[in-house]
Amino acid sequence: MLTGTILTIISSSISTSEKYASALGKRVESGIFYKKSGDNLRSVLVPDPAKILEVARDISLSQGFYLFVDEINRAEAELALLAEASGINGLVISSDPQSFRKMFNYMKISEMLSDFREIDLKAEDNGVTFIDRVFNVKGVGTVMLGFSGTKIALHDRFYALPSSMEIEVRSIQVLDEDQDSVGPGVRIGVAIKNASLEKLSGTYGIIRPDVPLIGELNSIEKFKWAPDARELHVICCGMKAMGDLADGRIVLRSRLPKIKGRYILINPNVKPGSLQVYGYAAVS
Repeated sequence: MLTGTILTIISSSISTSEKYASALGKRVESGIFYKKSGDNLRSVLVPDPAKILEVARDISLSQGFYLFVDEINRAEAELALLAEASGINGLVISSDPQSFRKMFNYMKISEMLSDFREIDLKAEDNGVTFIDRVFNVKGVGTVMLGFSGTKIALHDRFYALPSSMEIEVRSIQVLDEDQDSVGPGVRIGVAIKNASLEKLSGTYGIIRPDVPLIGELNSIEKFKWAPDARELHVICCGMKAMGDLADGRIVLRSRLPKIKGRYILINPNVKPGSLQVYGYAAVS
């Protein structure tokens, strides 16, 4: 069974990100590089550094990251805080490691300074699959593209988000090859049995029936540099919901899957020049 590893490259320079991504895989889709070795597929994501929600989405999907830091300006500090907020492991490649360590000395990322090398971290099964596209294919029907966070096999049943509609997997493809099943961490195309595009339009995820949903977050960690906020983007597993912050808790406007780990918090309403990465919420 094919399984995978998802890595995100974070840099204020898209050319730097693409340079190192090409050392880790071959570009097949815009912003995604792949390398297949036996039954493992490595996917390397290269988000646009100017789009903080895109970077947050990609790193929330990933098992590991590469953070490239040239000079520690506002943009690069924000990317560093985003890496810290994710709670996952990675490598920090800095032109001035001493300054980086001094700036972030109380954070986990200060311990990740390293030279560039290949990393592959096994994806764990969390019962959740992120969906980024839903469309119709003539002769096939409704198809979803995304990244698996769980084992998916033919005829498996899931619930689509946000509709809660039950769906059944009709076929699975990875890099245009049919699969009977895949494990977590794989870029997939899934055809859905007897389900119209109209009913599944807007789907951003599918979850196993035993995965609970969460509507409130309580264990919130705010970065000291972040401005105060009343509303936040909450991101996990590639999925996003708006939440209202008051009295030390966040009430989500739409529910997200409940998974063990960190939910990244982004403040969309900061003044120009302020940091948008607010912090994270931890779920055990």
